[in-house]
Amino acid sequence: MARRGLLALFLVLSLSQTNAQQQLQRYNIDPSKTTVSGISSGGIMAIQYHFAHSTRVHGAGVYATVPYMCGFGGVAAATTCMSTPNLVNIPFLISEANAMASQGYIDNPNNVQGDPVYIYHGSQDSVVRPGSGPNVREVYQHFGARIVSKFDIASDHAQPTNNYGSACGSSAENTAWISNCNYQGAFEMLNHLYGGSLRRPDGNTVANGDFILFSQSEFFNFAPSLSSMDTAGYVYVPTGCIDKTTPCALHIAFHGCVQNRAAVGDVYARRAGYLEVAELNNIVVLFPQTIASTLLGNPNGCWDWY
Repeated sequence: MARRGLLALFLVLSLSQTNAQQQLQRYNIDPSKTTVSGISSGGIMAIQYHFAHSTRVHGAGVYATVPYMCGFGGVAAATTCMSTPNLVNIPFLISEANAMASQGYIDNPNNVQGDPVYIYHGSQDSVVRPGSGPNVREVYQHFGARIVSKFDIASDHAQPTNNYGSACGSSAENTAWISNCNYQGAFEMLNHLYGGSLRRPDGNTVANGDFILFSQSEFFNFAPSLSSMDTAGYVYVPTGCIDKTTPCALHIAFHGCVQNRAAVGDVYARRAGYLEVAELNNIVVLFPQTIASTLLGNPNGCWDWY
């Protein structure tokens, strides 16, 4: 999706109350509480978005991903990032980030200083090798982020929950890349991003807010498919935010490859653990959606990180 389109999409935040695709209405969002997260290609998209718009994005949480600028050299560089993280040149990535800022392509990365960042990487990840997690941490440490990292759970390539998904350590391909690891990954991440005092969901927590399919098309001057983007995405508005008077936080969650609406429906949005945390803590959660496109060289509906 174009940079301008993403900014408009995230800042307008409009939606309506039906299950059909709807244009967005406005909600009472506190701009100082805008954060992002993602898994795999969605994780690097979250990192890219954090660095690119660090004046208005104030924290990031990532699962099973690679550091900023790691795939910028193309497919070969991306493959190295994922499969042989020990060969990644971290000082070079840092210099590239600074160069991007000096040319005006991204905000000053010094804005990342003090931002909360959460990094999860399963110790049995067979898609993005576990050494990538420390690489992500090293880049963020250089720019002074406040980091919490979790690398000691024996999960494969997946986002961890305590109530849904494949058995921890087994392949999560058939459960939308979500694993039940007896660990509330979404809560631990959001709790760090929002100060450490969020209410924790339990087995009785129900997400009774509005879960809505919204139109992404209004943010393009052309067909979204030309950017490998879906015509629709999901957004969850907690009960406490529906009346539009309560100031609420905004969190944008980027799915991974083969985890988009066309591939898994709303399973990632509903089952990765975000909604219950959002409901208890007045966090509006936006789930933008890609599509697969062989024409654009994106057969798995990934976010563009190389």
